[in-house]
Amino acid sequence: MNNKYLKIIFNIFSWLASGVLIFSVILLGVTAFNPIKKFQILRVMSGSMEPEIHTGSVVFSVKTDPETLSVGDIINYSSQDASVSVTHRLVEITTKNNQTVFRTKGDANQGEDAQDIFAPAIKGKVLFSIPYLGYLSVFMKTPLGFILTVIIPGILIIVSEIFNIRKAIEEDVRKKYENKY
Repeated sequence: MNNKYLKIIFNIFSWLASGVLIFSVILLGVTAFNPIKKFQILRVMSGSMEPEIHTGSVVFSVKTDPETLSVGDIINYSSQDASVSVTHRLVEITTKNNQTVFRTKGDANQGEDAQDIFAPAIKGKVLFSIPYLGYLSVFMKTPLGFILTVIIPGILIIVSEIFNIRKAIEEDVRKKYENKY
């Protein structure tokens, strides 16, 4: 294999590494810091919404006035202990003690959720989901995942730039010597 093909292959890997690095940084930043406060990006780590939303999916939801929700909408809400976010479908909206009460159910579950949900617990309405992206997000937060998706592509980009700089310097030197003689 000649040098020309090696350069082409190296450039392809460099572009792929750049893409992986950019995608990884964006995914980590968005899932960790949620820079757009009107939207929420959450991982679904159970199968209660199968087949509509797969286990390991990432759901994108928008903060919504609970009064605008209707039966059939998929929502995110805080569980009773507020440490867990739940993504389920609205199956009933009623009034109890002058408060709107929302009842939900996971599509794959047999019965409705036992807990009544009140407006303050609702985080948002699901806009769409991307299947299995949550697994990648979780993997990227492990040491091996961080190395494979951030460190290695970053090193490849640095090495690529060093070769590009070296090539530019060699070209400048070659031009100077050609002009001198």
